[in-house]
Amino acid sequence: MSNKKLKNVLISAGGTAGHVFPAIEVAKEFCSRGYFIFFVTDRRMYDFVKKQPNFINKNIKLFCYRGKGFQRKNILQNCLSFVSLLSGLFQSFAYLIFNRPAIAIGFGGYITVPVLFACYILKIKVFIHEGNAILGKANKLLYRISKKLMTHFVKLEENGDKNFNYTCVGMPVRKEIVDLNKFNYTKIKNKTINILITGGSLGAEIMAFKIANTIIRFSPELKIKLSIVQQVRRENFSELKKIYDKNNINAELEIFIKNMAKYLKWADLIICRCGAGTLAENLIVGKPAVMIPLANSADNHQLYNAKLAEDRGVGWVITEEELENFTEIKNKLEYIIINIEKFKKTSEIKKQKVILDSASRIADITSSYITLTKESRERNDTVHS
Repeated sequence: MSNKKLKNVLISAGGTAGHVFPAIEVAKEFCSRGYFIFFVTDRRMYDFVKKQPNFINKNIKLFCYRGKGFQRKNILQNCLSFVSLLSGLFQSFAYLIFNRPAIAIGFGGYITVPVLFACYILKIKVFIHEGNAILGKANKLLYRISKKLMTHFVKLEENGDKNFNYTCVGMPVRKEIVDLNKFNYTKIKNKTINILITGGSLGAEIMAFKIANTIIRFSPELKIKLSIVQQVRRENFSELKKIYDKNNINAELEIFIKNMAKYLKWADLIICRCGAGTLAENLIVGKPAVMIPLANSADNHQLYNAKLAEDRGVGWVITEEELENFTEIKNKLEYIIINIEKFKKTSEIKKQKVILDSASRIADITSSYITLTKESRERNDTVHS
C-alpha cells in the first residue's frame, strides 16, 4: 500500500527537452517532499522522459497525451491539431476526475494547454513556468487562468501584453550541473583550449558546418592549441569529421552527449544555441559562451534569451546571418579564444548571482496554495491504496 499522506501534483511539459528537463527537476523536488506526481507529456517526449535515469518510480506516474502543435500557414495541419487538442481536453477530463491533483504546473509545450484548461474548469489551481525571455504561445493562453506565472529570467520581454505579472524563480537544472557551480575558476593547462560546441536538432547543420568552416580558417598557431568536443547529427557526422581531420584539428564528435556535466566542467568556451535550458546551465557553470540564436525560433525567443545573457557579460551573440561572413566571425572568435582567460574570470564572478534552488522555490510557491479538504483527503487515500 502506498503512503496515504501523499498528495497529488500534476506536472505537464512537452515539445522539447528545454520544457521537459525543468519539469522533471520540479517533479523530483515534490517527490522528495512526499507528494505523488502525475507527469503528463506528449508523444514526442514520452520515450525521452521514460528513459531518464532514476526518475520514474512508484510515486511518479508518466502519462502520454495525444495532440499536435500548430504550424504557421498550414491550415490542414492546424485543423487536425485543433481536433487533436479537443481530444486531449476530453482525455484530460477523464483522467482528472479519477486522479484529482491538488495543483497543476505547466512548463510549456502545446500539450499543457488542454491539460491545464481542464484543471482550471475542475477548479484545480494552475501555475505556469516560463523558461524563455518571452512568453511562449502555450503560456500566453494559460496566463489568464494561472494563479502565478514564474519565470527563469528577471526580465520578461513584452510580446503583445504589457500587464504580465510574474515572479522570477530561475530555471530548474539537473543536480549534477548545479553542483558544478561550486567549482572555482582554473587556469588553462598546457595552453590547450577546450571548446564545447552543442546544437539542437533544429538548425544543427548550420551550427555544425558554419562553425567548423570558421575554425579551420584560424591561424596555424591557434588551431594547434584547440581541443574540440562537438555534438553533431548522425547524418552530418562523417562529413564534419573529414573537415576537422583534413585540417589537423583535434576534434571529438558525439551524436548525443550523455554526460553534459562532464563536458561543461571541461570546457573553457562553449558555442551553443540559445534555448533557456542551455543558457541556464551555462550561467550556473560559469563558462563564457558564444550564443547563436535559432533564426526561426517562435517569437524570436532565442535572440531575446541570448541578449539577456549577453547583457550580464557572460557571452556574445552571433546571428545566423553573421555566420555567413567567415572572415568577420573568424576574427571575433580568435579574439575571444586568445583572451579566454580574462573572459573565464568574468563568467566565474557572474555565476555567483545565479539562482541555484529554482526547483525548491517553485515547489514552495505552488505548494503554499494546497489546502486539502476532507473530501480530497479521502480521494487521495483511495487513489494511493
